[in-house]
Amino acid sequence: PVAPACSIELWIISSMVMLACWIPVWLAYYPVIFAYDANTQLAQVISGGYSTHHPLLHTLWMGACMKLMYDRGGMNAGMALYAASQMLLMSVMLGWTVAEAARSCCCCRRRLGILAYAVFLAVFPVHAMLSVSATKDVVFAGFVMVCVMLIRRRDLPDLSKKAMMRTSIGIVASCTLMIAFRNNASYALALTILIMIASSLAGRRPVIRDGLIVSLVIGLAAGLIFTGGLKGILHAEPGSPREALSVPIQQISRVMALHGDELDAGLIEDVGVIMPDGAYERYDEHLSDPVKRLMNMKSPGTFVRAWVKLGLKYPGTYLDAWLFLTEGAWYVRDVSVSEIYGTGGGFGYLNTDVRPMPEGFEVTPAPVFPGLRNVLEHLTTDNAFLQVPVIRLIFAPATYVWALIAYLYVGTVKRRTKALRPCTLLLALLVTILFGPAMLVRYMYPYMLAPLLMIMGFDYDCA
Repeated sequence: PVAPACSIELWIISSMVMLACWIPVWLAYYPVIFAYDANTQLAQVISGGYSTHHPLLHTLWMGACMKLMYDRGGMNAGMALYAASQMLLMSVMLGWTVAEAARSCCCCRRRLGILAYAVFLAVFPVHAMLSVSATKDVVFAGFVMVCVMLIRRRDLPDLSKKAMMRTSIGIVASCTLMIAFRNNASYALALTILIMIASSLAGRRPVIRDGLIVSLVIGLAAGLIFTGGLKGILHAEPGSPREALSVPIQQISRVMALHGDELDAGLIEDVGVIMPDGAYERYDEHLSDPVKRLMNMKSPGTFVRAWVKLGLKYPGTYLDAWLFLTEGAWYVRDVSVSEIYGTGGGFGYLNTDVRPMPEGFEVTPAPVFPGLRNVLEHLTTDNAFLQVPVIRLIFAPATYVWALIAYLYVGTVKRRTKALRPCTLLLALLVTILFGPAMLVRYMYPYMLAPLLMIMGFDYDCA
């Protein structure tokens, strides 16, 4: 059978159902869930001093909403516009993924699975809360899923030249936007390309004739050019290199915390240079920020020397430091992702606290449904879900990571190489996350959207 065209009706219906289910949650947290890095990003807009520490495009988006509505209703109006626009964009992207999945699957059982997935997106409260959270990670996850689905479509057999061109353009556009919304996306894409090139060479296929690889390369280049252009236009300062050194910082800190009294004077002196005033004493095994903020990055040679020497002396401690930092990604009963900033009062599995802003720019919660807000707070900041067996696993990011790994394993055993290519991007992205500063739900959100791939299976039923 010939694959049917993507159903516009199903796309619209899926998007509208999600939107209808998410709007009450938005009103419960009206005007927006103003947590995470929203205040520091808007502070850049207010001051005019930009930094690439946070994605510039996302900062400009929030800033544009603020400026457009400030004279019409202050910060609340501006942030309500931002939340509504993000919620609409996410519903459109995820509605499209549902329609695209249904287009490529003729099997009734799989179509029922896709319907169940759509219901999951609409009613599982984490999706609704993140859709109105002022953080770039949510939209980034949406672009990841769009790119993954386009990669899968690009390998469909008998795809017309016109459809192939549209798909390639979509891959380039989604890659560009991924890079514009997360700084680690460029590394993930580069790793994806390298893996695909290695696979092509191993299969003795000409790389230059692989249209998917060419599209990804163009998308990577376009993303770097776009973000570089924004940086030049805004005269943005580069972000700190500390973020990329989160794992080494944790490793040195753990050694100092556990074995500091066993080290010779030279090593202690080196650590004192890079971690002044006993910064390592603030070591938190699940979060690099307490030490990272206090790091002295002016002596890179000293940092490398100390890191290598301590690693050779305490390799097991280094491994433990990395495993504790990444625990939320691989241990399904982990609680660190839910308690990393504490519990209650807007902190927990999801952050819903209201970040402080300069006078005149405060965001003031005005919930339309305070009862619903209280229920959601109990669930996601008091972490009530942890008390429910089995259900708690639906909230665990590691559940989705292991599902992806199982899917990759089965596909490898069955030699469904082509069907596994969309997973390459998710796998490469995971590598970059595992070297990040912490395991947060918002970082792992792409994997909570990825079950759609597993529902679709390895075969192209309608091809």
